Amino acid sequence: MLEQISDKLAELLASNLNQNEQEAEVYSYAFQLILGFIIKGLVFFSAAFVFHMIIELLIFFLAFGCFRLVIGGHHSENFWVCLLISLLLFLGLATFSKFMPSSQILFTLGLLILISLGLYLNYKIVPVTVNHKLINEQNKKRFAFILLIVWTGISIQLFQREYIYGWLSLLSCGSAYILIMSWPYKIIRYFKNLLNKRRVKNA
Repeated sequence: MLEQISDKLAELLASNLNQNEQEAEVYSYAFQLILGFIIKGLVFFSAAFVFHMIIELLIFFLAFGCFRLVIGGHHSENFWVCLLISLLLFLGLATFSKFMPSSQILFTLGLLILISLGLYLNYKIVPVTVNHKLINEQNKKRFAFILLIVWTGISIQLFQREYIYGWLSLLSCGSAYILIMSWPYKIIRYFKNLLNKRRVKNA
């Protein structure tokens, strides 16, 4: 549906500007990005408002978003699937962090696990192929190491202010690293294939 709306808007704009079909495709892609951003923003902020998680949403967006931008990761081909998974991930992490212990020792252990995982994946996998070119491919490993160090410090500061925020920051960063691995997508692909087989069987 989002793609169809974008195509219609692009055709209308291209027609008014006397542009060719190739230009219309560029407009369509731009409209998809803009509409997708607006829809995601409305959905996420609505959910955060309803569940009283505005601060948690800001922490999740900054932590998870920054790491996704730098280390990359796989993306769902379907916008609505991507939206649903992202929303469930945010709500899940924000809720789970409320049940995490306030122990500084356990939080330090969690940070050490995150740093170890980050250093290993930064060296072995990063950068994972993504569509954007905001950061040069050769600089992504360096940015990933710097970001890991900087966000570790931010997570410590958040934990000292409110331990729930510290855990959410840590879990959001860890989730971004997990999503550059192949096994989560193998699981998703497995269930997707099961659904497709069931649809074919019922057709």
